[in-house]
Amino acid sequence: MKPHPHASTPAALTRERALKGYLQVVASLPRLSGEAQSRLASDAACGDERALRALLESFLPLVLAEAAARRGQGPRFEALLAAGNQGLLRSLRHSPVDLQQVPSAVREALDKAVALQRARKAGL
Repeated sequence: MKPHPHASTPAALTRERALKGYLQVVASLPRLSGEAQSRLASDAACGDERALRALLESFLPLVLAEAAARRGQGPRFEALLAAGNQGLLRSLRHSPVDLQQVPSAVREALDKAVALQRARKAGL
């Protein structure tokens, strides 16, 4: 397999390092039980920003898995991660106690990112 033509550019190397660092951070985050997530959701709903951050972090592996499933569908992987993280943040800020809606909010944000990239490619 030939390397990507821009794989050795400084920007590509910087993106690669940033992605690797992000993946290492996500892998190092503690996994929380559903009960722990529910407690954090209650605290976040009361305005506890630390609880909201911990809750967000607990869903980052979900974002990673959903973004990986869409790899090669248009947007760069980093853009997919950003879209999924934005969907996650919007979801939890809107309703931190409704954790059941988080996966669908992440999937919806990712699907929109893929559709937007496809529309741009098609010249729409």
